[in-house]
Amino acid sequence: MTGVPVVLKQAIQSTRISGETVIVSIWEKGAEIMPNDIVIKERTVKGIIGYRDVFPSVLNLMRKGYFSADTLVTKKKSSWTM
Repeated sequence: MTGVPVVLKQAIQSTRISGETVIVSIWEKGAEIMPNDIVIKERTVKGIIGYRDVFPSVLNLMRKGYFSADTLVTKKKSSWTM
């Protein structure tokens, strides 16, 4: 996520039933969430630290075939394609 409150809201609302939203951005200000967006659809929201120097290593492992990004995406919305 980006640290922009509306993106946090959209991320939670677009998470599938019983799915998980992971927050990796650092926030300088607060952000409002609606608990019912999480509770009613049995979603989970988790926060983790995403270190900048780890990303290139992950991309390198993907290039070498250790895992595919295709397995990380559970659903694509057709209007998101460019």
